[in-house]
Amino acid sequence: MVSHSRHVDILDTTLRDGSYTIGYQFTADETALIAQGLERAGVNYIEVGHGLGLGAARSGKGAQAASDAVYMRACAQSLCKSGFGFFYIPGIGDVTDLGLLADEGGAFVRVGVTLESLDSACDAIEAAGRLGLEVWANVMKTYAYPVKDCSEAAVRLAESGAKGIYIVDSAGGMLPAEVASYARGITRAIKEKGRQARVGFHGHDNLSLGTACSLAAVEAGCDIVDGALLGIGRSIGNAATEVLAMVLERAGYQTGVNPWYAADLAEKTIRPFLQQRWRHSSLEQALGYAQIHSGFLPLLEKASEESGIGVRDIVLSLSSEARLNITEADANSAAAAARGKANAVHGKEFPDRLDIQERITFPELARAHDSDIAGYATEIRSQSLRMARPAAIVVAGPWRPDMHKQVRLQQIRLMDQAVVGAIEVGNATDLERVVAEIDGKIDMIFLDKAPHVADRRNLIEKLELRQWKSGMLPYSDEIAGLIGACHMVAIAASQIGAKEAEVMGCDERAHMVRSLLPYWGIGVSEPGASSILVIASKVENCEPKLHVGLKLIYDLMSGVLNAENARKFIENGVEVVRLDVRAALAGEVIGLLEARKLTSQVMGRGEICEVPVVAGGAWGNEGDVVVDSIERPTHVLGIADGNGGLKTQLGESDKHTLERVKRVLRDSVLDGLGEREVERQVQ
Repeated sequence: MVSHSRHVDILDTTLRDGSYTIGYQFTADETALIAQGLERAGVNYIEVGHGLGLGAARSGKGAQAASDAVYMRACAQSLCKSGFGFFYIPGIGDVTDLGLLADEGGAFVRVGVTLESLDSACDAIEAAGRLGLEVWANVMKTYAYPVKDCSEAAVRLAESGAKGIYIVDSAGGMLPAEVASYARGITRAIKEKGRQARVGFHGHDNLSLGTACSLAAVEAGCDIVDGALLGIGRSIGNAATEVLAMVLERAGYQTGVNPWYAADLAEKTIRPFLQQRWRHSSLEQALGYAQIHSGFLPLLEKASEESGIGVRDIVLSLSSEARLNITEADANSAAAAARGKANAVHGKEFPDRLDIQERITFPELARAHDSDIAGYATEIRSQSLRMARPAAIVVAGPWRPDMHKQVRLQQIRLMDQAVVGAIEVGNATDLERVVAEIDGKIDMIFLDKAPHVADRRNLIEKLELRQWKSGMLPYSDEIAGLIGACHMVAIAASQIGAKEAEVMGCDERAHMVRSLLPYWGIGVSEPGASSILVIASKVENCEPKLHVGLKLIYDLMSGVLNAENARKFIENGVEVVRLDVRAALAGEVIGLLEARKLTSQVMGRGEICEVPVVAGGAWGNEGDVVVDSIERPTHVLGIADGNGGLKTQLGESDKHTLERVKRVLRDSVLDGLGEREVERQVQ
């Protein structure tokens, strides 16, 4: 490892550039927590606020979770040594925003600059300087201008009072050598004019070069580079602060940033925002490759929709002038060029790339042979490992006592929360064998209680007393199916303008459907009076009848319909639909998994710094603090009113208690990062 005496600052922009990723929705509490964590990690410059800077929400650039002033106060109250600042684009914000930043304790402002608007940028720099702010000039889309032009502009910006000039790779497409060329040119020009100004680099990671470009910038003379925790930022994102600290340290530079503390902070605070977001798409990479700012995507998407050409192909057909600006005409012209290019290369033999992309989707996974139960469970486990989700199987009973007695394996489903299979076991004597064959191969077994089958219910009660390798939860296939049926009927009713549905049947299932439908806003009609007929069960000497206005029959595996009468209804324009429990099964599985998590990890009562706390629905006595989880609390939800709710008005004692618990939770997140997992102070 080479050792340098040179210090390089890392400016963290998690709370500003990262806000693009979450729709500008960092809360004031999150801002305070993350800012304080960054300070403890050794970051000296912390940029916060709306992605487009001061005044952006007011200017219609997207609503944010809190006002600029609230973000400023959150930082001012939580930071001791590090300075916080905002981005500022003249025309989006105004001078009063700069004054607010100075008044609220802001240390710096970075002014977004284009070479076409140097005059207004210089005016803003001078105004911010008079307010006592440290001012930086960020040359947006630096790659769109020659090095010579940027160097000359940098001198003028420094003469106006900018303490530093930033090279900005807005699209994330610059190569390390290109960044180094700009850094050397700007540094040299500033020196030759006898000016004192630092040079920095702000990159994006569309071509996965954000960190490499930052290192190249430092080696070429820059002494400050930008990062964000886990790289969170617009488009694919930025270089990761924690990785930048590691790389610069490996290269021998001094940053003062503890990379491992920053890494733990990122895991605790930022990872939850990114778990459901896949950022490395080929479209985002194309934006980097063509050096097109992601802010132009709405125009390009509109051209794609109108032309039928994929957005990526349109991006790759744009001219080099588009690096700076794109009009609707430019987007349409690029779409036409992409269409011509595709026809010239592929002729009529190949489908459009857009069509291919639409066809390549994850289908529902194949169903195994009914006799291979162990193989079915193994396949579910395999898919769960591939997709990093739990493996589960629903063991369901028959919907009617007279239904099939065989074992049937259903199609495996890939869901957001789990990979789920379903096995229909019609005969109670097969139940124990099936459970034994799948036990240990999957994470969770959902056992259908099937209350109308007594011998099955008794066997399940015995099975539940035994020790199994897989987790086991009770499940009701019938209830799930009936709720799913109500969902489907309600959706169909809204589509055809129906307010009521007729329910055929006299048993418990029919009564349940009649009781449930009103909760979906669907009334129960007299026979022959509705456009929707739900067949819940057989009625002796009664058959469903065609009548004027009947549009839909929804059959709940009743055994009433057969090939002949179903065909008659269909021929007369009535849609006939049988119960499909896929959506219902998904909802029930998700609900059970969440309920299990709630009862085992979230619900309970305890104390934090001798203050009683409750979570997860545990009834709180008046004055108890309600937190988000008893096992791993991170947020305070309010003060219990003793009646099962939260107080709407807090006294001074309540406010003091609330702030006390908040402070302890915030400190428990930050203390010990980079060393070991912090033990919660819940007893």
